[in-house]
Amino acid sequence: MATDFAEADQYLQRLVSRYLKRVRYPDPTRPSPGPVGQKNERTRSIRLEVVMVALELDHEVILARLLQTAVSVRKQLELQIVGDGEDYGESTDGDEDGDENSVRTVEAINKFLELVADYLNHGETKEAISFLQNIFEQLMQREQDHAENGSEDDTDDEVDMDDCSETSVHESDITVLIGDSTLSVAFTDILSCFWNPTVPDFQLDTPCHHCGNVFTDEPPIRTINIISNDPPTLQMRVFNRHFHCIETGNIFFVPVSHVWDDSIRKANADRAHNDAAASQLIRTLETLFSAAEYAYEAGVEFWHDYFSVAQWQNHVKQQLLRRLPAIYHVADEILVHMADLRPNYMSRLWVTLEYAQCRAACVMDKQGQIYRLRGYDAETSNTCVVGLARDTFSRIVENAHIHVAALFPFASSFAKSLSRPGKFLGGIAARENGANDDRSMSQPRRLCLGQAVELVILKGCQFPHDRLIVLDILLDGQQTRWVADEAVPTLPTGEAEACSHIWRKALGQGDYSPLLLQPRERVPESNPGPGLASWLVAHSGLEGFEWRCGNQLEAPRYPPAFGENGGIRVQLQLMGKIEAIHDMDVEMAGGVDGVDWAIGVLEDIARAAQGNTVGTALAPRALVDGLNRIFPFHENHERIARHTVNMAFTFEEKQAQDPRFEHRIQDCLARYRDDRAGVAQEISDALGLETNVVGGLSRAVTRLTLSRYIAHHRKSRGASIFGEPVCRVRCSGCGRVTPFRLDLRDTGEAGHLVYRIPGLTYTGTMRDGVGLVLGPKGRITGRMRYGPPACGCNLLEEVELF
Repeated sequence: MATDFAEADQYLQRLVSRYLKRVRYPDPTRPSPGPVGQKNERTRSIRLEVVMVALELDHEVILARLLQTAVSVRKQLELQIVGDGEDYGESTDGDEDGDENSVRTVEAINKFLELVADYLNHGETKEAISFLQNIFEQLMQREQDHAENGSEDDTDDEVDMDDCSETSVHESDITVLIGDSTLSVAFTDILSCFWNPTVPDFQLDTPCHHCGNVFTDEPPIRTINIISNDPPTLQMRVFNRHFHCIETGNIFFVPVSHVWDDSIRKANADRAHNDAAASQLIRTLETLFSAAEYAYEAGVEFWHDYFSVAQWQNHVKQQLLRRLPAIYHVADEILVHMADLRPNYMSRLWVTLEYAQCRAACVMDKQGQIYRLRGYDAETSNTCVVGLARDTFSRIVENAHIHVAALFPFASSFAKSLSRPGKFLGGIAARENGANDDRSMSQPRRLCLGQAVELVILKGCQFPHDRLIVLDILLDGQQTRWVADEAVPTLPTGEAEACSHIWRKALGQGDYSPLLLQPRERVPESNPGPGLASWLVAHSGLEGFEWRCGNQLEAPRYPPAFGENGGIRVQLQLMGKIEAIHDMDVEMAGGVDGVDWAIGVLEDIARAAQGNTVGTALAPRALVDGLNRIFPFHENHERIARHTVNMAFTFEEKQAQDPRFEHRIQDCLARYRDDRAGVAQEISDALGLETNVVGGLSRAVTRLTLSRYIAHHRKSRGASIFGEPVCRVRCSGCGRVTPFRLDLRDTGEAGHLVYRIPGLTYTGTMRDGVGLVLGPKGRITGRMRYGPPACGCNLLEEVELF
């Protein structure tokens, strides 16, 4: 496969370099000019990067690689031209024809990319695709004509990709200035110098360069300033400062957030030099030096973990990992190095956390260009650029869904991939604006533990234990303070012990979500057995849990507390005891046949409650309430349904919309035994169970499709052996029997008690409908997501969970 791609790339490079300057553009040549500022080269480059990813993910691979090749060839030709003369028209080596040909090719590529960007600026995505296909067909036709007949293109110079590309290994020395010392570091010693600086020849440990005091109980903030990257030796200066000296001294430095190169990962794991990793460090210095020259003032310092963290000193590394949020928050801005969109920066664990904690973020693309303006440049630039002047990456993330919807209606898989919680736009890095949209006051969104675990497990990281470290950090919220060594908590190394530490920490903050995590039954031992707390789901690995409740909307009325025997004490409202469990077929859960089944269950409940054995005792009010519980909409969907289609849910709301509603439902129930399927359809229509509440925005979202999703997902995790549990629960106070759709574990059964957590609501639950199912000895055997109060009884109990 790699060979196929290499051959395809060579083929496309030949097409672009030889023939692009000779293609004929379709009429009209271009769409009408876009709004002022939209053709700015900086924003165009980012948009084209996203276009390439969208095309590739939607299987338009050749068109994506055509764009990628055009950008790559342009860069290489520009480097070649700059090396040959000061201007496109000036040549110093006598090869005027070669220079002229290169200039013409660059101009053709610029025109080509500008046309693509213009189509996309106007939202003309179909036209853009047709345009790309037209150009590609012309290029192939010219290649074919050339192969068969020869042409004037025989004299054209192809770009020698091997000569223009970067070498895979930079074997050069570097010079490190630190204090009054100058260190000459050979290529083979570069990793040892920065990653194990206790080596006598490479002593980077010094007193603080700001206050002059030594470092006690904390590692230094080590920043670098690249002085020169002129051959044959790179020169850089290293600074060590206390965190409080950085803070109080108003030291401007820029932390760099990036995805680790594979060679760095290998060298870190092997704790040994390899040429590729050392070369990567040199390339990093070169890229930062050339990019910073046009984006920052002279003398700018960077905090980059390739140079600022002693990777081979585990104690120091762990200290800095715990303090990493503070480092990224104290800086005025960070720099996000997007070396490639395809590995998806935001899918990596640590870089996501870094962005979540920062105040503002600029972006550097894979070509080494930083999208940031100096203050005096911004004053003279157009409004589009000023808007991107300092917080470019944050604003790209902020507007990405709008851009994707506008630019890529054809790119459905791309848009969906971006919106998934663990991907580029979602999750930990979601931010809440401060007053007056001041980005420096922006805060990361506070997550409950359940949602944090759900998001962290989707992020990529080298060491699984890092996910637990990040969870522990996230529970502390915005990290703005630097603490001494003894105040930095040490997370237990064992998975169960670390989970217990983090879960208790969350419960101590009033967060009930550790109690509501469900085991994924298809993962062995995910449901804690005897000897382990029943709430310690994920004790054997984070892949063994499920959350799917969303983020907390309303806090519980009573916070949890800790019992003397290690249990968790909670104030809960007793809903009643499970009398029977009716198993709804999973395939039936999303159709009108499921409505028919549910009506039958509700009739049985009504007859049992009133002592009837024949006929129906089911009243319209009980029917509506029961179907709302069996086919629920959670809080977010209910809000959308009320807004978009004016959907009513309760019996009272339905009656207010239609005064004949009760009479119509009563008539349906009277005919139910004679025409079950027809009546079930009428009732489904009357309650809007099949009404799509999102219009044409996506696939249909109805109460029945949500019900199908709930049932199928529960089955896929291994929980539905017999079907979807609809439980008959009898109130311990008034004796009323109510159906509840409960999410039982494989240990849940009839006779267990159902409790509600008063006030607690998540985006993925019904309002005030969250609770627990408890078996003997206070062990959790299930949860409730769709169970608002069923009667006026308020039976509060203090329960201890084990």
